[in-house]
Amino acid sequence: MLLSSVRSLIPATAVATALLCGCGTPQIPGMTQPHAAVVAVDIVLRQPMGDVRSSPNTVYFAKIDNDDGLLQKQIVRANYVKDSRAYLLNALPGTYVVVAAYLNPPMLVTSSDSITYFSKEIVERSKTTVGEGELAFMGGFEVSQAAWLDQADEVQTHYRNVLSPKDPKGIITQYLNKLTSYRGQSLASGDEEKARGNFVRNARKDFVGSSWATLLN
Repeated sequence: MLLSSVRSLIPATAVATALLCGCGTPQIPGMTQPHAAVVAVDIVLRQPMGDVRSSPNTVYFAKIDNDDGLLQKQIVRANYVKDSRAYLLNALPGTYVVVAAYLNPPMLVTSSDSITYFSKEIVERSKTTVGEGELAFMGGFEVSQAAWLDQADEVQTHYRNVLSPKDPKGIITQYLNKLTSYRGQSLASGDEEKARGNFVRNARKDFVGSSWATLLN
C-alpha cells in the first residue's frame, strides 16, 4: 500500500550492529534527502503464555531486490518505533519484507528478551515496494509467539541464523545471553482497510512537528 511523498537511502546494516542496537530510536530521524522513502509496518506480538499482547521494541526488514529472494544475508533495523508502528525512514527505493521483531518486555511480564522470527507466510504477505517520494505501509499483523524452533520453516531458520547464530561463543549470543527465540505465526487477518486507516491516523501523530508529516497530508 502506498501513501504519498518521500525518498532517500539507508544501507542494509551489518547483522551484529542491528542486534546490538535492539531498541527503536526514540527521536525521529530527519530526512536526509528531499524526496525520501519510508517503509512502515504495524506489529503486535501475542506472547505464548496467557493472552498478553505487546508492541516490539524494534523490527527487522530485508530488501529483496536480488537473486536471494526472501532469504537475504543482510537486514536493516527500523530506525523509528512508536507503539506498535515501526518505520524505516530514509529507505532506499525497492521491495522490502519484514522478517523479525525484538521485544524487551517489562519485568512484570517476563525477565527474558525475545526475538520472533516471522513465518514465510507473514514475510511474503508483507512484501511491499516503495519508490522515490513514497511511503509504503506493509499492513497490520498480529503475530503469535510459538516455541519449538525445530518446527521453523526455511525463512524462520534462515533469519535466525542471520540474526542470532547458533554458536554459543558468538559475540551476539554472549551479549544477549537471555534472548528467547520464537516462531512468529500469523493470527487471523483483520480488515485491511481498517488497519490502513488506523495506521494513517496514528502516523500523523507520530510525525507531528517533523518533516515526515507532509507525507500524510
